Amino acid sequence: MQARRALLQHSRLFGLSRTLKLSPFRQYSAPPPISDPTRPDEIFYHHFEAPNRISSQSPIFAVSFLKTRPLVGPESVTVAGWLPAREDAGLNDFKENSKFINVLHKSIQETLNTNSDDIWRNAAVQLGSDLNRIGDPDDIIGTVLVENGRIQAQTYQSMPSYRICTGDGLTQLTPAMKAHLLQSLERLNSENQ
Repeated sequence: MQARRALLQHSRLFGLSRTLKLSPFRQYSAPPPISDPTRPDEIFYHHFEAPNRISSQSPIFAVSFLKTRPLVGPESVTVAGWLPAREDAGLNDFKENSKFINVLHKSIQETLNTNSDDIWRNAAVQLGSDLNRIGDPDDIIGTVLVENGRIQAQTYQSMPSYRICTGDGLTQLTPAMKAHLLQSLERLNSENQ
């Protein structure tokens, strides 16, 4: 019952009202994900009771770009990270999932390899090989060589200091990169990873 109250409190925090149906064995089916009010079609919070492989004592939210619940649990590679399931949790409490970070970088490089991202392709043409334009360090997810206005995808290198969650929130990707990442995450979820 304490878990039910905690989930209901968090549901109210996000302006939602959800109820759980408890079975005679005091287990319940997984509640539907809560979408992020600032990005309702992009980020989902999946509630997991304790104990779980991430927290032995407190319930958590597994934060994901997928609306589908992670099949293997909160430790899935499809989960970007975790937040404690409590009312005062904020961005400073976010813990990144290093397995997700690897999937994210692989997905970015694959998108660059297919040359399907118009935004990156156009930026490469505009920049040419101008090495004097360097963005905000917090926004540099990786580096890639641009030669004669063409992205050399094989040179992509992830930025080790990049954080997927900052004061601005969770990483935002271009539409093409997001679509490729979602395809990768859906495939991995169906493979129980």
